[in-house]
Amino acid sequence: MIRTRMKSTVQSTCFALLAGLCMPLAAQDPPAGAPEEVPSDAADAAVISDEEVVDVEEVQPGAPELSPERQAELEQTCRDFLQASGDMWYLLANVRSKADADAAADRMSALVTRIFELDEKLSGFTVVATDAACAGMMDTMQVRILDSLENVNEEFLSLRRAHCYGSLRLIRAFRLAAKVGLFAEDDVDELTDLPEPYSAEAAAAELERLRNLLAPDQEIHLLLVTVVDSGSAKTAMQRLAELDAALRRLMPVQPRGVFADENAPEVRAVVEPLSRVLWNLRNEIVRIAALPGYADAQFDDFSEQMDKVFDTLQATHSVWFEDVFDASFRSDLDDAFHDNLKSQTR
Repeated sequence: MIRTRMKSTVQSTCFALLAGLCMPLAAQDPPAGAPEEVPSDAADAAVISDEEVVDVEEVQPGAPELSPERQAELEQTCRDFLQASGDMWYLLANVRSKADADAAADRMSALVTRIFELDEKLSGFTVVATDAACAGMMDTMQVRILDSLENVNEEFLSLRRAHCYGSLRLIRAFRLAAKVGLFAEDDVDELTDLPEPYSAEAAAAELERLRNLLAPDQEIHLLLVTVVDSGSAKTAMQRLAELDAALRRLMPVQPRGVFADENAPEVRAVVEPLSRVLWNLRNEIVRIAALPGYADAQFDDFSEQMDKVFDTLQATHSVWFEDVFDASFRSDLDDAFHDNLKSQTR
């Protein structure tokens, strides 16, 4: 986990759009109306993966040259697209409960409409092949937009694992977004079986299980603080394995449910300390990824053990894990590790 960042394939009509920004588009009638009017089969046809996106500099000759005003409009539209996708990421990243999910649903629908409109606007631009400056600008914009959409998709997948906290309103918003290609419809289709609310007895048992996770979590954090080089990493490994086994003994024994009120004092009294220690673990994992020499073989055994601990944390902490180890964590981890690699080449 702390050696690599797994990238999911984001699917979006925006990829088809970006592939066509710097080449003549075939004549076609644009979809009319609001997003809900887009036929699902048309949306399915537009969904492609990032591997299929054509490089923006691979343009066909003979495309009409953009005027300075039109190029400025194109750049502004790209910035507007980035703003809308960034707003979508921020909205989804801050969903922590059913109440949050319900509140986010209305705002999300407006953002989906905005992204759809910008998608349509961008599809009207073409760039002449010899316009290297514009092609370079679009190449940069494409990378930024695809990265932004990937982060949005990571937050969607996190909420899908949490079954949208039982929010039917947010699920309906995701279904609308899938119709216009912002998310893969197969992924959204998995949001059919919502978890049932815990009974009073089951809720008490789950809270006790979560409460018991705190001690091994805290010890793992204190252990990771001691890791400053390959020698201390090797020393920590045996105890990490023991703590991993302790966590595995606390695996859920009942189907995942939802608390009737996640803001109830008895729930917050357990979840808030658990969340804090998970954030401490997150910070230490990112720090370790940036240690000098971490990319070398001397850290391999430690990294393998951390993979096991990370997987166990994910299995035992349910949605609380996903709240902390989200898309921003993967981005921080990626940056730390690549900075580490760069430092080794200097």
